[in-house]
Amino acid sequence: MTVNSVDNTTVGTYAVIYDITDASGNAATQVIRTVYVNDTTPPVITLLGSNPVTIEVGDVYNDAGATTVDNYDGDITSSIETINSVDNSPVGTYTVTYDVTDASDNAATQVTRTVNLVSASDSTPPIITLLGPNPITIEVGSVYYDAGATAYDDVEGDITSSIVTVNSVDNTTVGTYAVTYDITDASSNAATQVIRMVYVDDTTPPVIKSVTLNTTNTFIGNDIFVTVEAIDNTGITAVEAEGIALSPVGDNWTGTITALKRTNIVHVSSSDAAGNVVWDNSTSYTAGPPTATLTFIVTDSKTNKPLAGAIVSIKNIKVITDKNGVAEITNLEFGSHKWAIRMNKYKRISEVVTVNGDMTIAKELVRMQR
Repeated sequence: MTVNSVDNTTVGTYAVIYDITDASGNAATQVIRTVYVNDTTPPVITLLGSNPVTIEVGDVYNDAGATTVDNYDGDITSSIETINSVDNSPVGTYTVTYDVTDASDNAATQVTRTVNLVSASDSTPPIITLLGPNPITIEVGSVYYDAGATAYDDVEGDITSSIVTVNSVDNTTVGTYAVTYDITDASSNAATQVIRMVYVDDTTPPVIKSVTLNTTNTFIGNDIFVTVEAIDNTGITAVEAEGIALSPVGDNWTGTITALKRTNIVHVSSSDAAGNVVWDNSTSYTAGPPTATLTFIVTDSKTNKPLAGAIVSIKNIKVITDKNGVAEITNLEFGSHKWAIRMNKYKRISEVVTVNGDMTIAKELVRMQR
């Protein structure tokens, strides 16, 4: 048999009793469990009236008081211990404290009320003093940490905690921003507003990651296709190659430049909205005049058989015909050229030819009379 006398609604010490007797009437030794019902929850104090409170020197301060409720003891407002240090003179800041402990010795968190005693003739506004530099410049994308300000009133003393700060700085957008600081003392005297100017600038130039040409060997006057990959912290606004504006295509900038004679460096620039410019001179190409191949076929004028060993010359180039009477002169620049063919026992021949592409020239040599 179990006897349970525990009342969980009432603080106290309780016993749960366990007894049993067997069929032969033998009783067991009684067992007892001790149960303690405790209260460990502190009461809660709630202020009545305003906090803080401002009164003028000479006025009587009537404290609005507070209430407190405990989870076990209920309303124990009458047990609140109030310590009121307010004196109606001199001017200053005073504190009223409220404490209470319930029947189980659980102490509530102390609550305080601030009472500001001001002069009836207080017309002097507080003074705000900036901390840190003004103006200040930060890099776009960096975090702006405001250094804050302090405020002092001739009556209330340090009232920095009451400063109202309005911070409009957008660190993601280049521009000029104002952080304002305002405060009013207990006598409604407003301080002169203080302003910190914050300049968000972009001084970081773009980065040219790569410059690619579709060819590094070409002819003078041909188009060369240029691809530039560039990045910037706020975005690229323009990319140029040899002074020619390129167009954005996806993540790249592309366009064409005209090939100039000899080996040339491609001067590439990239700029952002803030006017930051970066140059890249790491890429080059080589361009020469257009060239062609002239193929000469030399035969005997009487037999029409190919002549091997004939010397074909243009400028300082000399080529000897093979067994098929063929001689090739390669990489010959476009334009007018005088060529000549000579061979022992044959009459020399010579002509001027205009080269504007690959050409085949068939000529017959006339054997000299003995």
